[in-house]
Amino acid sequence: MQAQFAAGGRVVAVASRPAPGSTEIGGSDEHDLVLAGFLDFLDRPKADAAEALRRLAELGITVKVATGTTPG
Repeated sequence: MQAQFAAGGRVVAVASRPAPGSTEIGGSDEHDLVLAGFLDFLDRPKADAAEALRRLAELGITVKVATGTTPG
């Protein structure tokens, strides 16, 4: 998975467990899960992204990116 992350991909593990009668799920429910697999997302920057960012900087516009991902 490190190779996918290094290549710009993001890997999400998917797991589940039965929860009969549960109406709400919280952090304390994260136990005895069965791994179903991994999702690998790759969203490479568009070819013209660098030029667009340069143009925005020329116009005095600061670009901020919020992702929620945290490097390994």
